[in-house]
Amino acid sequence: MQEFLSLFNVPLLSATLRVSTALILASLGYVICIQAGVVDMGLEGKLLLGAFLSVYITGITGSHLLGILSAMLGTALYSYIIGLVMVRFHANHTIVGIGSNFIIQGITAVLLVIVWDNAGTSDNYGKLAHSITDLMKKIPLIGDLFNRQTTIMPVAYVLVFLVSIWLFKTKTGLRLRSIGENPKAADSLGLNVYRYRMMACALSGVLCGLGGADLAIGQLGYFAKEMTSGRGYMALACAVVGRFNPKGTLIAAILVAFVDALQVRLQTAFSVSPEFFQIIPYLVPIIVISCFGGIKAPNGAGKPFKREER
Repeated sequence: MQEFLSLFNVPLLSATLRVSTALILASLGYVICIQAGVVDMGLEGKLLLGAFLSVYITGITGSHLLGILSAMLGTALYSYIIGLVMVRFHANHTIVGIGSNFIIQGITAVLLVIVWDNAGTSDNYGKLAHSITDLMKKIPLIGDLFNRQTTIMPVAYVLVFLVSIWLFKTKTGLRLRSIGENPKAADSLGLNVYRYRMMACALSGVLCGLGGADLAIGQLGYFAKEMTSGRGYMALACAVVGRFNPKGTLIAAILVAFVDALQVRLQTAFSVSPEFFQIIPYLVPIIVISCFGGIKAPNGAGKPFKREER
């Protein structure tokens, strides 16, 4: 029992913050899309693409900043194209999203061999400088929590509140949510449903690209095959548990990240098959949803919209 309790310490909380970063960013992307009526199941692929682009461009330019910007812009463009298929061509959102995940997994695996002549990992280009979190480590009492954190981590937490304000307090955010609830009514009021939904898809790409960059050049300094390891699906679950609200999603992401960080330590503390502990982060959202239930997406989510002639 004492050995188990010893696992709950500052390094565990620090690891929770580190793991939560990509989850928060990807789940925010899903929240924006679902509020606009787009069911974005392609988070896993977007995170992976962002991770690849950040490392590839960093290797070419030698600049981590350009790597991050390229990951955000490149993934936004990719997300926009996928959005066209779902929004303009009325394809099934779930099928397109999951299918796009497999496409990116295949493309990045092939490019890994072509670019770096290695089927497992890329070259190591060094980690992103921890300039912001180095300052945060000097904060009394809680400074140790920011040890080994990436600069992207505090950005992710700030974005939660910015996205929340944008969705619920600004004219653009309220219009986007009205489109998610009733696109026909919004269209009758003169709102361009297609434009808002495509904007939501692009923003999701920006956030997922940043999350992928955090996983790659933020935490490791290199790209590894399928390095996202299901985090996109975890992020989707966090958005659902958080009831498609940025602040609720933040709490859910921290919970899942905490359990994920804990299961890594449980593997070393107990002589049990590692696979037993690895499933725990996936079970937690299922248990939460089962216990509380009543989670309802916007009425127009996943439903194709065809503008009627006037």
